[in-house]
Amino acid sequence: MIAVLGLLSTLAIIAISNARQKSRDAARLEDMTEIKTALQLYFFDTNKYPEAKEPVTLGDGNFDCLAAGGWAALGCDTSYLADVPENPTPGGKPYRYSSDTATYTVEFELETQVGDKAAGSHALTQDGIK
Repeated sequence: MIAVLGLLSTLAIIAISNARQKSRDAARLEDMTEIKTALQLYFFDTNKYPEAKEPVTLGDGNFDCLAAGGWAALGCDTSYLADVPENPTPGGKPYRYSSDTATYTVEFELETQVGDKAAGSHALTQDGIK
């Protein structure tokens, strides 16, 4: 009887862990949609993407919001993205943005397979997720 309870509780813990991973991955993909929309709106208004020759961490310091002048610290008055999303896993790999103003890349990771996207590193570009 104790062995059966132990097995059932182990299976429950595994199921909860998998559900949490899938939930975080869903949040990451939603974040990418939000970031892409903001960047497209910025591009339509300025005919370029915010420049970042070296990858920068989104949601950190001067990259907390996206305003008319590009990335800025939190508290943008008029913004395309008032609060840039961050990885939902504390201590997880941050979202990294780079751009030559004609194209952009946002690097992020998935913990599990989501649809046709395998677990691991991915890149959001103006053409979608790769």
